[in-house]
Amino acid sequence: MTHFKNKAVALLVVIAFLMTSVLPHQVAFADSGLDALEITVMEEDDDLIIGFSGANAATYAGAMDKIIINGHELSAGTEATEDTYQRDDLEFTALSAWAPYKKNVIELKTRGYGDRVINYEKKQMERLFADGFSIDSVVSAVEGDEQAQAESIQIALNHDELGSGELNPLFNRVTKISIDDTDYNMRGSDGYKKTLFLVNGSARIYAKYPDGNKAVADFKKREKHKVVVFFEDGSTVEYKDDGYVSPAQPPSPGTPGTTPSTPEPENGLATRYTLDSVAVVDNYGKDLIIKTTPRIAPDEVKTVKVNSKTFNKSSFRLKYDGSYMSSDDDVVAAGEEKTPIDLVITFTDNSTLKTNNAPTPQQPEQKMGEKYQITTFSLEEETDDEDGTTEYLKLVVTPEMTTEDLKKGSVYYS
Repeated sequence: MTHFKNKAVALLVVIAFLMTSVLPHQVAFADSGLDALEITVMEEDDDLIIGFSGANAATYAGAMDKIIINGHELSAGTEATEDTYQRDDLEFTALSAWAPYKKNVIELKTRGYGDRVINYEKKQMERLFADGFSIDSVVSAVEGDEQAQAESIQIALNHDELGSGELNPLFNRVTKISIDDTDYNMRGSDGYKKTLFLVNGSARIYAKYPDGNKAVADFKKREKHKVVVFFEDGSTVEYKDDGYVSPAQPPSPGTPGTTPSTPEPENGLATRYTLDSVAVVDNYGKDLIIKTTPRIAPDEVKTVKVNSKTFNKSSFRLKYDGSYMSSDDDVVAAGEEKTPIDLVITFTDNSTLKTNNAPTPQQPEQKMGEKYQITTFSLEEETDDEDGTTEYLKLVVTPEMTTEDLKKGSVYYS
């Protein structure tokens, strides 16, 4: 373990579990009777390293089957790739690209010794997905031969540290690509067919489906272009030709010296989403969790208002399960001000997605004369030995009056 402990530039985090009654910074084999096991997680360069120590660490390491990082499953391999992890005695190495968040969930699945869950929290946020990326060129091209041809837009990606064959893990974190100010999601407008592909380090959209046909046809209308690649963490990489002019109609100028108000669009970005729930959840630390259908694209968000306070989108991130969340203490505190939580998500086009927590207006109390109707009345006499004869007014009311309403009522007659 000397090599493991001496990696000076690594970020070392010791994860503490209490699977049964064990000491801090240890996790026990709940069903095998083996001694306590210590699990450590660290990062070095582009590697995520999971190490074991303890009397039976070798037995546990030998039983390792799958490692799942933020929902991405890795199998054993000879090196760390987008689909495999590498074992070196008591250490397991995976690509750190799968654990980019402040809070990450790592699942260890073994053969015969149960599963373990590590909640790996970084002390500082790591680099953004877009860091190191650039776009070298954007062209339209025809691929294939006379029998099978495909026209496409080809966006040549470059990375400072990764080769063209190593970009796929990061490309899987792309949410959409904007071409000449028109957005194209990873999957088409039908929600099923994949629109964007990575081929030899080049992001491509093919004129084989409606979205691709539209993209290629629109691209060929102009000589100057602009392309923006959007990642899950809200970071972007942009390419823009000198002299590019957006095809969108520029807004009308307002009165000199004034700032025109921007009305909420009728068919804005907010109409794409349904707000399912918002709540503060305590799971190894409190988070504000927002669930929508479909998942929110972080780059489309402008601000988020939680009860009485408004926050920049930088306080939020997209979780691996598709929920939109924040671990920021101020955001959580705002969410705990009151429940149900009043939430307003303002998008970049000023459309809003909000909860409907307005109190039900109190109905005015119905007047007694509107609730009851006197069907008959008569003057009656009653005789007893003590008081003699007593006259009284007999009223028959429909429906039968409640005791509470009887206490409120008065009868006047002449």
